[in-house]
Amino acid sequence: MTLDRLRGSENGQTGLIVASGPSLRRTDLSVLDRHPYILMNRGYVLMDSYERAPSLICAHDPDVLKHFGAELAALPVPLMVSRDAADLFDRRENVAFLRYQLRWRFAKHLGLSSHHGYTAMFWALQGAYLLGWQKAVIIGMDHNHSSAGAPSAYETTGQVDTNHFDPRYFPQGLSLRNPVLRGNEYSYALARAAWDRAGRDVVDCTIDGKCDIFRKSELAIELGR
Repeated sequence: MTLDRLRGSENGQTGLIVASGPSLRRTDLSVLDRHPYILMNRGYVLMDSYERAPSLICAHDPDVLKHFGAELAALPVPLMVSRDAADLFDRRENVAFLRYQLRWRFAKHLGLSSHHGYTAMFWALQGAYLLGWQKAVIIGMDHNHSSAGAPSAYETTGQVDTNHFDPRYFPQGLSLRNPVLRGNEYSYALARAAWDRAGRDVVDCTIDGKCDIFRKSELAIELGR
């Protein structure tokens, strides 16, 4: 069982949770070769640039899985995906399927279900907790999506993706649901409370990030401590 294999496997470490905002283009990503890290959604396009593989990749958005599930399924790294997409994946040891849970809570002992939290970052924070990290350093969480003014509405992607670190992150012509930033913030607050109670730390080192839920700092400071 993938989750049991991951549980506590990186106890006490400092790791990076890599979001997908444009600020990643101004971030020193060479740190991914020196520290454990978690990716989400199409963040796997970064993998070929670094020798170290991610500890985990999280994806639960049904549209992302519909369009890119085959690419995710081919990756030889631990995956945490929605059970609704089980037909897209072989039953392999590296894939954990999570059912959607109605109760919106942060799972300190992650099992076979979890609330979606409106953002893959919520699952990534639970994954980092599962791994046993003492400190999770977030990068690339700009929290500034161009379509956030119409949450949950569907929009068609344009020729250039301005909301992610790669202008081809989501190719043109895809119908995708807009983010729900207020929902994201509620999920982040739940995560922060759980990490705080456990005496662990989540710090947001996103360059010019607009989320104010987590403690803010700079990447060089946090990884140098």
